[in-house]
Amino acid sequence: MLLRAERRDVPGLGAFKVVLPEDLIGLKLQALRNDPSRDPGDRADIEALLATCKERGRAVSWAWIDEYGRLLSLGPLVAELKVSHG
Repeated sequence: MLLRAERRDVPGLGAFKVVLPEDLIGLKLQALRNDPSRDPGDRADIEALLATCKERGRAVSWAWIDEYGRLLSLGPLVAELKVSHG
């Protein structure tokens, strides 16, 4: 995840490494797995990330997101997200 992080220059603040949307979604899925009560907020965050990627013309790697779903036993949720945003 950190090896895939991309460097971004922010005017007036400098350069930062930021994780890819797929990896942030993976972190959100992990948070959901660890505490299902977080579902409404984390699911909304995931939906917003996917919508923003689509609006900006950035295709997400569903293979990475599928792998996070598999590792966290959240495949059905990932499949649902893929139907709505894939």
